[in-house]
Amino acid sequence: MLVLKRWHTISEWRAADAIVRPESGWDPCEHYPSTHDCRYTGSSSCGIPQANPCPLSWRGRLFQTRWAQVRWFVAYVANRYGDPLRALAYRRIHNSY
Repeated sequence: MLVLKRWHTISEWRAADAIVRPESGWDPCEHYPSTHDCRYTGSSSCGIPQANPCPLSWRGRLFQTRWAQVRWFVAYVANRYGDPLRALAYRRIHNSY
C-alpha cells in the first residue's frame, strides 16, 4: 500500500518488486548474508530494502520496523532515481541499487 501511494502504475510496482524480491523477498527480518533473524543487531544490510548499513533504529527489532523499512525504500528510490523503473534499470546494469 505504501508503495502504491507513491507509484501508481503496474509497471512501477513491478519494478519495485523486481528490486526488492531478490534482495529480501519482502522479508523484514532478512539481513546480509541471506539470513532471517528478526533480532539482528549488526550493521550489515538489513530489512526489506537491504539498507546498508542497517539503521540503528531497526536493529534488534526488524519485524516491528517493517513499515519504516518500506518508507525508507520508497524515499531512497524516489530521491536517488526518481522512480523504481529507473532504479531497476540501474540495478540491471550495476547489479546493485
